[in-house]
Amino acid sequence: IQDVMQCIKTGVNKLHPGCDVLVSTYPADRSEFSSQDEALFDNIGAVINSMGICLNLHHMKVFNIGERKHVVLHMEVKENADLNETHMLSHLIESKVKSALPEICNLDILVESMKPEQISAEDITYTSSGVVKEIENLLNNFPDRLNCHNIKLYSQNGRMTAFLHCGLTGEYSNHELQGIIRSIETKIKSNIKGVEDVYVHVEPMNE
Repeated sequence: IQDVMQCIKTGVNKLHPGCDVLVSTYPADRSEFSSQDEALFDNIGAVINSMGICLNLHHMKVFNIGERKHVVLHMEVKENADLNETHMLSHLIESKVKSALPEICNLDILVESMKPEQISAEDITYTSSGVVKEIENLLNNFPDRLNCHNIKLYSQNGRMTAFLHCGLTGEYSNHELQGIIRSIETKIKSNIKGVEDVYVHVEPMNE
């Protein structure tokens, strides 16, 4: 996971040198799927992502009808599209996926537009050093196991957002990491007045 995060950060910094990049991961709940379905989803994703038009695939479901498979998924694209464009795009993707994966008899796609959000904010990290210290004292009770650092605070429209890196010792699954992240987010929001959004990047302690 850390290698993937670092690859993303490196790629973004090549496009936008000097910008801060914080990457958080969230597990897809596929507990009900077989290993064959997992492989099918990965293969579908590979075909669609190779077309360079998709920002995100989610809500994938597979219906096994005997030997046939009917797949449903949501796909986010970069720009708004009208009904005809969406219809043509769906058919193009369905054709490519079914050609590459003949076990799929139907592919239903819900196309969603996703415009990257740009927020005007003020960096108040240095003028709010007391809040930064509060967060450090709140979280770093066991610095040998959890060390939260590189804390940044932004203000936008009267709301405060906190960004932080947290080093961990030990091995964790992605699902376990999400539990830790949610716990950190909840603890900050519940105890630090004015913080409405929290973004946590977890990393090995030695990073």
